[in-house]
Amino acid sequence: MRILQSHKDAAPFKTKAFPFYDELCVVFGKDRATGKDAENVADAAEEIIREASNDIFEENINNTESMAYVDVENDGSSKKKRKRSSDDIGEAIKEAACAIAKEMKDSSTRLSGAMIDKEINERQMGVNQELIRTTLLDMFERHKAILLITHDIRTLNAFTNVGDEEKDAWVRALLDGHL
Repeated sequence: MRILQSHKDAAPFKTKAFPFYDELCVVFGKDRATGKDAENVADAAEEIIREASNDIFEENINNTESMAYVDVENDGSSKKKRKRSSDDIGEAIKEAACAIAKEMKDSSTRLSGAMIDKEINERQMGVNQELIRTTLLDMFERHKAILLITHDIRTLNAFTNVGDEEKDAWVRALLDGHL
């Protein structure tokens, strides 16, 4: 209640459900760090890759310094050749970590985009009912207003943020080309 006293414009949200709350809980869970050292999924993935790369680099240096040599016989002559270390395994782990991090980032971006698209679609679908409720437009004016309002996100946002008592005048100004 203190928040409503200090932020009076937040009162309409007291009775509205938070959109996509359940979906966001699935993605983000209940617990989140919020301090200066908090990091998102992409940051965490980059840190894991960076640490793995450093570990692999240090391991490769250590392996190179202590690498054993094996005699390989060809045509009766003796030649020395290096043994393969765990370079291939380390490189495979690094590539897999990079691929996982990229896929996580892409999936997060696609999920965010889908959630935004769904919200915009729901807002667009509600414009007709909102116009019926708050204006005195006839059917043709209302249909033209719907096309103008839902044409781009800026106009939809402006319409959504106009108070109910001002919507009729705002929509008429939009129809008359004054906005």
